[in-house]
Amino acid sequence: MRLDKLELTRSFTTQIHRDDDGGHLPVPPAIAAEVPDTPLEVSVGVPVPVAMPPEPPAEVSPVEPGELRMVTISDRGRRGDGIARVDHGFVVIVPETVPDDRVLVEITEVRDSYAMAEVIEPDHSPK
Repeated sequence: MRLDKLELTRSFTTQIHRDDDGGHLPVPPAIAAEVPDTPLEVSVGVPVPVAMPPEPPAEVSPVEPGELRMVTISDRGRRGDGIARVDHGFVVIVPETVPDDRVLVEITEVRDSYAMAEVIEPDHSPK
């Protein structure tokens, strides 16, 4: 098998020295000793600044502490507390309520995936 082209790949770090003829790239002696006395093709990687996309905004809770909401309790949690779902299914846990209760609540605590609330006033309208 005959080889028409020899490809030699070596990596090293150096700095380009610029002059009137353009510039030259010094090669470390250990690597220069391995390279034949023929023109070399050199590729140089230049770091290019890349604009990174902005961080996605943190998901904003649909409720805030101190907010008053009229909610309907739809489920019961593991501990027996009432569970209401508000905007986009966000869970609001309301102690001392049962499914089908419709109550005015005050949001007392907001977590990433749920909120806690206290009953301010039960709804006395017919169900």
